[in-house]
Amino acid sequence: MLKKPTKSELGEMLGISGENFHKKIKPKIKKDFARELKAKDIDNPDIWLNEDNMITLVKPGDQTKFIETALSIYSYK
Repeated sequence: MLKKPTKSELGEMLGISGENFHKKIKPKIKKDFARELKAKDIDNPDIWLNEDNMITLVKPGDQTKFIETALSIYSYK
């Protein structure tokens, strides 16, 4: 089951503020998956997590477009 944490929750998981997550970590995630995001026409994905805290990138407003990764949010700690 996927959940959509807030930027504050994501930041807390990594020991940083939500604002730092949004400004520093999210751009890294987008860069790491740039090719996949472009192929799915996703510009600024929402970051969702599964029960194992693996990242799924979801197109805002269209949850049918998403990229399941095998990468834990903790990889960006």
